[in-house]
Amino acid sequence: MCVISGLWNFSGAPVARAVLEGMNGLLAHRGPDGSGVYQDGALGLGHTRLAILDTGAGGHQPMSFGADRWWLTFNGEIYNFLELREELTGLGHHFISESGSEVLLAAFAQWGPDCQTRFNGMWAFALWDSQEGELFLSRDRFGVKPLFWYFDGRRFAFASEMKAFLALPDFAGQFDGRAVATAIMHVIPFEGTEHALLEGVKRFPPGHFMTVRSGQAPKLRRWWRTLDHLPDPPLHLERQVEHFRELLFDACRSRMRSDVPLATCLSGGLDSSAIHGVIAHLNNQDMDAPRRPDDWQTAFFLGDNAGEERALAEDVVAFAGTKGIYQAANADDALQNLDEIIFKSEEIGHLPAGHWLLYRELRRHGMVVSLDGHGADELGAGYRHLPNQAMIEAVEHLRNLKEASDAMGVEKVDAKLAPLLAALPEFAPFDPTPRPTPVAEVLRAAPYPFEFPIWAEDAPDLADRDRLTRFIYFEAHEGRLPWILREFDRASMANGVESRAPFLDWRLMVYAFALPVESKIRGGSAKYVLREALKGILPENVRTRRKKLGFPIEIYNWLAGPLKGYALDMINSQAFLQSPIWDGPRVRNMAERALREGNPHGIKIAWPFIHATSLAGLFLAHRPENKSTALTA
Repeated sequence: MCVISGLWNFSGAPVARAVLEGMNGLLAHRGPDGSGVYQDGALGLGHTRLAILDTGAGGHQPMSFGADRWWLTFNGEIYNFLELREELTGLGHHFISESGSEVLLAAFAQWGPDCQTRFNGMWAFALWDSQEGELFLSRDRFGVKPLFWYFDGRRFAFASEMKAFLALPDFAGQFDGRAVATAIMHVIPFEGTEHALLEGVKRFPPGHFMTVRSGQAPKLRRWWRTLDHLPDPPLHLERQVEHFRELLFDACRSRMRSDVPLATCLSGGLDSSAIHGVIAHLNNQDMDAPRRPDDWQTAFFLGDNAGEERALAEDVVAFAGTKGIYQAANADDALQNLDEIIFKSEEIGHLPAGHWLLYRELRRHGMVVSLDGHGADELGAGYRHLPNQAMIEAVEHLRNLKEASDAMGVEKVDAKLAPLLAALPEFAPFDPTPRPTPVAEVLRAAPYPFEFPIWAEDAPDLADRDRLTRFIYFEAHEGRLPWILREFDRASMANGVESRAPFLDWRLMVYAFALPVESKIRGGSAKYVLREALKGILPENVRTRRKKLGFPIEIYNWLAGPLKGYALDMINSQAFLQSPIWDGPRVRNMAERALREGNPHGIKIAWPFIHATSLAGLFLAHRPENKSTALTA
């Protein structure tokens, strides 16, 4: 829902309306249904709208409350807004719209910053208190919605995407060479750091809020710590499954609240299939739920129409009694839109063409909201590398058994166990810092050291937890999940579609973290509790399937085929070859060899360099008044 931006001149100089509108304009793709600005002297707020709840004038932003004391620009959804509205009405608040934004304002007026813990949703918002002269910014627990900020001592600015800062007067807009090098070397964990690609810009961390006052440095504080909210799960597996099912159903139920049509993205894998199956089940059981759209039945598949994933998606749709739209991925289509895809993704990473094409199909068919399956891997240890952590834990237990036996002088050990105990390998302790890669050899700019403040603060209290839980905790807060959320947010919002993730309901997340390992990995399958909770919801061939499905498009094969010309042009460009961040000729030779041999692995390594060059050129082309933007060391 929408995009936010704002600027505060600490000099007291009035914020120009043209600057706010310029920031809105650079992010208009996220909010195609309208825009607005608010000016209060030296402070201004901007907003562009993707209308989902109260699609009329009642939902327009920036929105005021309390006799114009508070002004809000808000991106996201508070899924429990109906329950909060009822509670706040009982406390004497009056509402003039049907939007969740007005509920957020009333909640802040009632409870102040404590309102954050009452929200079940995804958000990034800024709230100006004109009476106190204070700006309050907040980001949701797991960082589903993006937020960046900039402070140079003279002014403070924020926005949903970095490109909005290009509209600021006297903003250099140079790419930070060290940040670019960091992103190239480690695409995924870069999102979990504070660094951003533009110099002076920082990522706003999940689960934090910030207060800003004129003439003072911004104060960033953490408001959410997952470890402080872990429940005591039931002891018996059957009851664990039952409660997981209850939480999942309620997470989907609340995320179906919409005044516009919604759909699901379906890959044929367990996670997306689970969401589609659950919402179909809920509609059969609870057809008169409030604020639920009539049009929810469509599932969209994008991939190989002749592949196994297509057949599985069809099975899910047939079982649910809903409707499927199946689209073959088209590399030529991606090539025609590649500049737009790269500019709107605005990050260095894997080629995001598949997600972008998928959400474009949703919007073309009139769908504005999508319920998606990301987050399930953190709930149930679903990543391919996570079961290895459980096995390492088991081996460490065996080593402890051997050490205890030796200490006790036990000479007789089971004959079958003795050779295993004698051959136990040594495992390094869990360390989230990425290891150096061969890419480092061609970098001229020194990458930033990886610092993960949430992990650093929480790790001591996780020391007694099993290795798998520690690994998942890091992945969820500063590892793989932030990167996944970024990819889905940029691709969906670039096409005017809001992606919602029921698996990221905070109640479900903390419950899953509290479950023992054996409830997540059992009988050779990950996501065990989830699979058990889905009995009767999905066809058995999908529910019990162990094979992990990624996004079903061979992106890097496209670069060896239809997109090869684009890649060759980029690696032979002057900007690429003379980059101060990497050894251009050496990287070009590496990339040409990979393209010539059609080696997907080599192309995957070369792509971030190509991506960075293309992105810098697109930022330059989109910069107002032809101000320079370039890759710098």
